[in-house]
Amino acid sequence: MWKIINDVENRDKKEVTSKMKELLEGLNGKIPGLIKMEVGINTLGAENVFDVILIGDFENKDAYAAYSQHEEHAKIVPFFKALTLERRIVDYEL
Repeated sequence: MWKIINDVENRDKKEVTSKMKELLEGLNGKIPGLIKMEVGINTLGAENVFDVILIGDFENKDAYAAYSQHEEHAKIVPFFKALTLERRIVDYEL
């Protein structure tokens, strides 16, 4: 989950969150072992919520580990780091 910096680089939050969704979902089909990326954008507008959530499905733990090092993933990391205030992660197995 990410919390976006308000008014960063003269962009509005909707523009930033839409671009984040596009970049993350664009990884579908590009990384071996990645089954699916699904991105949700918060619609409530409350102060105590995060703006974007990512749910990624991977074939196994090794595929997840490889994803975080994959060049396609590495390409989008700077965008996220520049525009986010906070990030939280929950990894779990089904």
